[in-house]
Amino acid sequence: MNRLLFLGLLTGLALPAAAQPSLRVTGPPVAVTRADDGPFTGARWSPDGSLLAISPVGNGGIWVVRSDGSGLRQVTEAPGSGFGFSWSPDGSSIAARVDREEADRRRSHAVVVFDVEDGSSRNLTGFRHDMPSLPAWGPGTADVVLPTSTGLDRLGAGLEPDARRAGRADRFVVLREGRPVVANADARTARPMDLFPDETLLNLVASPDGNRVAFEVLGGNTWVLDVTTGSTTDLGRGYRPQWSPDGRWIVYMVTEDDGEQFLSSDLVAVRSDGSERVRLTDSPDRLEMNPSWSPDGSRLAFDDLLDGVVYLLPIAE
Repeated sequence: MNRLLFLGLLTGLALPAAAQPSLRVTGPPVAVTRADDGPFTGARWSPDGSLLAISPVGNGGIWVVRSDGSGLRQVTEAPGSGFGFSWSPDGSSIAARVDREEADRRRSHAVVVFDVEDGSSRNLTGFRHDMPSLPAWGPGTADVVLPTSTGLDRLGAGLEPDARRAGRADRFVVLREGRPVVANADARTARPMDLFPDETLLNLVASPDGNRVAFEVLGGNTWVLDVTTGSTTDLGRGYRPQWSPDGRWIVYMVTEDDGEQFLSSDLVAVRSDGSERVRLTDSPDRLEMNPSWSPDGSRLAFDDLLDGVVYLLPIAE
């Protein structure tokens, strides 16, 4: 333990400001689901912060629950829809890649948009055997963008554009078969990026202003790419990165395993420029995974692999 921190704990004296992390946990985790309801995983906040979309372990469907833990209900039971789904900018819909097993036991996929309120669905593509990438909402649009082996498909979802997102960035980055592709804002043109050419990238997520992306290098660290300058920042080992609403922090999980099962998992926040790293959890009796930052910045959603419960962790600067 740091000697200054030890003396502070021993004497009860306040530590100098420089010794205290600027981001801190302000209370215990609060459960929003019960062990009897789940197990659930992969919570993602709605744009207004009123709902969390979650998936049963195994990704077989999407459920929503209010941020106070009430109103748990199923949106869809579509196979595979719980993996890599994303909220529409207006919060009315969720786009997902849905799986279907064919008669020959091959698996096909389709992009489907689900209405959060009534569970109705709209297929934006037919079922295809070749769909290695996940759909994403284009910035400043109400369209869904699907990376394909030959480019990008722009799929009209029948929603109104969100003016708040329009003009945030004149380009955005998506993953196509583990490789980054930069596209202009309307997804009409796209080109591969010569970034980590010998590596596979995972879990790419854009910053709130759209000008940076965080991603993992398979078997390596989490990085931040400035889309406007091409510069990169190494944020160290961590998985499933998610941005804070102001774009200053990234939270991810840091795990240990023995090749068969997870031995530990905790949440760590890192400044997006790499200048500060704060351990948010250190729980030997919990496996905190899949963090997601609330739109107001005051809470982190995560799921505990041990009990299958989704929790909210209060934080502040």
